[in-house]
Amino acid sequence: MENASKALLMAAGALFGIVLLTLFVYIFTSYSSTTQSIKTEIAAGQTKDFNNKFLAYDSSKSDTIQTYSTMYDINTVVNMAKDNNEKYGLTQQTDTNSYISVYVDNVSVEQTDFKITRQNLNNNEYMYNTIDPDLQETNKTVSELTKYKCSVQLNPNTGLVYKIYFTRINT
Repeated sequence: MENASKALLMAAGALFGIVLLTLFVYIFTSYSSTTQSIKTEIAAGQTKDFNNKFLAYDSSKSDTIQTYSTMYDINTVVNMAKDNNEKYGLTQQTDTNSYISVYVDNVSVEQTDFKITRQNLNNNEYMYNTIDPDLQETNKTVSELTKYKCSVQLNPNTGLVYKIYFTRINT
């Protein structure tokens, strides 16, 4: 009888150990999936914040207040794209990186050379001949400048903005 009670105590101890081990595994798995979902939410928030900087110029979005862009807006977008590409050390577009390309009337803008300031408008032949001949007159107001429609594309693999197209609006 004494051996049977010791055997029952040993079985109860083993069973208690298995229950504790199962409980620890459950808790670990639970917290691990919670941590993963938090990381996913943070990454989604960062992607949304990143994209919103560029989507603000997208003419096709109904919540965008501005319905057209000017060369000054294009300059802002080009500088943001250039800063992004330099920050990540990117030199070309691939399906897995966050390189941003900007196009004006289907012409790729060489981001290192594209600048708009009142001081260099007269020196930037490429800009007025290829992109906007109206900018030769530096006394124009913003409402008199050529207007552009903006279209933003997201990379299907990363979900980040990777191509921005500005197309001249014929008025």
